[in-house]
Amino acid sequence: MIAVVLQAVAAAVHGGGILVWATLFLFRSRQTFVPVEVLVRLYRAWGPVSGLSLGLWIFSQLYRFPGIANPGLPFPDAYLLGWGNWVQNLTTVRAALFGLLWVSYLVLEVWTLEPCRLLDRDGVIQDPPAYLATVGRITRQLVFNALLVIAIVSLSALGARP
Repeated sequence: MIAVVLQAVAAAVHGGGILVWATLFLFRSRQTFVPVEVLVRLYRAWGPVSGLSLGLWIFSQLYRFPGIANPGLPFPDAYLLGWGNWVQNLTTVRAALFGLLWVSYLVLEVWTLEPCRLLDRDGVIQDPPAYLATVGRITRQLVFNALLVIAIVSLSALGARP
């Protein structure tokens, strides 16, 4: 029961945050009152919350699959992956999308945000055109992650577990 609650809270914090940030970055040209470098700095400041909530979401996912982290979990609360019935198929696709979200988040943090950090030293943008190109990559990665979150939540609504 605790794993279910932790999973719901972590999914809401991480997934909701990704949706909000993806929307803000996607429509950044329409919001002239917030400079793009401030938006990126705010997103980077939100990084620990995002990372901790994703870690908790991953932990709660792994906990609910028997044989991975907790083989002694009672079976009604634990689900196996594979191809069989409708729910098991949805659960397998959902788990694959969740793994893709995890990898995509690593790409976002390591290969997409790091160049932005290097271009923004001590509050001064070193190379504005390169910085804007990096912000475009951040936007694309956030939108991709947001679409993955929407797909994972949609599969959960259709009956995929956990």
